[in-house]
Amino acid sequence: MNLFYKDDGKVSYSKNKNLYVKEYENKLIYFPNKYRLSGSMVNHEYELMNLLDSYCLDNFNLTSDDTIVDCGANVGNLYLAIEKFQKNFNYVAFEPDTTVYECLKLNTPNSTNVEIYNFGLSDNNSKDNIFYIDSNHGDSSLEYFDSTSEIRIETKKLDSLKMKKITLLKIDAEGHELEVLLGSKETLKKTEYICIDMGGEKGELKENTVSEVTNFLLDNNYKLINFNEHRVTGLFKNKKY
Repeated sequence: MNLFYKDDGKVSYSKNKNLYVKEYENKLIYFPNKYRLSGSMVNHEYELMNLLDSYCLDNFNLTSDDTIVDCGANVGNLYLAIEKFQKNFNYVAFEPDTTVYECLKLNTPNSTNVEIYNFGLSDNNSKDNIFYIDSNHGDSSLEYFDSTSEIRIETKKLDSLKMKKITLLKIDAEGHELEVLLGSKETLKKTEYICIDMGGEKGELKENTVSEVTNFLLDNNYKLINFNEHRVTGLFKNKKY
């Protein structure tokens, strides 16, 4: 397979890596399957800009040496989007799916400013959590849903990493958002902004997590400053800053 799209670059399949590859601005962007590649097929730059907009980050300003923590980093889309505007920032990413993690590792530079981890964030430190995967559509979650398979993964509390000040914490945990926050209580005190996906992804009923997440953050000294109704994402600011 080797197709050409005039708006971007070529798409191919790497047999030795068993991954899909998108050429973009003289770089190779790796994807684990056709589903995750599909949004970037015609116009990868539009897909990146749309990601920032969907997370209420289209007007978000970073300065040199700011730190972004990416929970549910996928293939590194957030890094690739922000890196177009700000080159000097610290990026810490968590992705529990091993195949997706391999793409994340390939899509981000081997740099002292970049740290990526192959475990999930939750409200416990455990090496034996069930992780549900739908290989047909690329969905995965620590919350049970109508999945096609499951694996065992490691989870950690974000608090256990004892991080310093965080400029932006982004959370996309497929319905597991509250548990991530519960494991981050001390870290939240040192976090300036949180952008979080609260859309209908929790469990078999695909429930949203708007009420539980918003109430938790309001109770922990945050205020909602922006909301995307289409994706059901919110941008929260710590009142301390």
